[in-house]
Amino acid sequence: MMSADAHGRDEASEKLAKPWGMLVPSDENLAHVSLEEKEFTLGRSNRCSFRIAHAHISGLHFKITLQEVKNLTIVSIVDLSSNGTFVNQVRLEKGKRFLLKHMNTISLVHPKSKNWSFSFIDLSFVDRERKDHCKILEKYDVQDIIGQGTFSVVKRAVCKETGEKYAIKIIDKSRFFHVEKTREQIQREVAILKQIKHPNIVAIRDVIETDRWLYIILELATGGDLFRSLEKKAKFNENDARRIFKQILQALQYLHNEKRTAHRDLKPENILLEDDSEESRIKLTDFGLARMTTHHGDTMTTMCGTPEYVAPEILFSSKNSNTQADGYGV
Repeated sequence: MMSADAHGRDEASEKLAKPWGMLVPSDENLAHVSLEEKEFTLGRSNRCSFRIAHAHISGLHFKITLQEVKNLTIVSIVDLSSNGTFVNQVRLEKGKRFLLKHMNTISLVHPKSKNWSFSFIDLSFVDRERKDHCKILEKYDVQDIIGQGTFSVVKRAVCKETGEKYAIKIIDKSRFFHVEKTREQIQREVAILKQIKHPNIVAIRDVIETDRWLYIILELATGGDLFRSLEKKAKFNENDARRIFKQILQALQYLHNEKRTAHRDLKPENILLEDDSEESRIKLTDFGLARMTTHHGDTMTTMCGTPEYVAPEILFSSKNSNTQADGYGV
């Protein structure tokens, strides 16, 4: 039996003006548990904030504490049980404080317990996320998903002020920014796109950043990518192929000569079509692996790219690659 029972609870526990968190049971038939005090306890005892009357549950099974330290809110959980408390299926060390994060799963007795499992909801996190999204929604009407990448989702959007259509790349920094390589890759793409202005390269229009989200507002290409176009047509006639290659080479010439930048991941999926017309302009995109060099002949020292389009000199020695390696992808 589960119940919220305050009888006999420690009266010194401070009740806040409004709930700061929730425990959402995995069993949909059970009610959500509201966290309203700075100290929350769960166990078999009547003195607990929330009581589970079962022999496998300890009198005081775990305790969740809310602390405010130098304007930072810290939520922690301590296992006090005989049979164990698990967070994301990892057993906690008894008596040792563990930082609890938004959407962590707390399980009792067994790591995959279905009867005694809760998702922790940090309501301050939910509020911040709502405010974050408001920043982008003030300027843009965000619509359907048009693409999905390793680090992001891309949605169609309309500028509320001008009515112009854009593609918004939405990156959840909390998922990827703790990985230095990934963080640098995303930041590099933004930095490079801000410096580039060419008719055959996707243009960046705006960047909006919040604590959690990075929104990159890009020129919208509605014709899909070259890979999908090849799948539909099987092949291009000579004139179309010549026209496409000319534009690719013009874009690379601009990158290499004027911006000292190598794309390093040139492939049909990273070549977009501006629209659905037969003579659509092409647009290079996805500069996450791009590198800037100080001189035209400088080499770059990291392995990169998609295997099918990588130049042999990169495969055999990443130290021997430079802007010329993009030519192999073509």
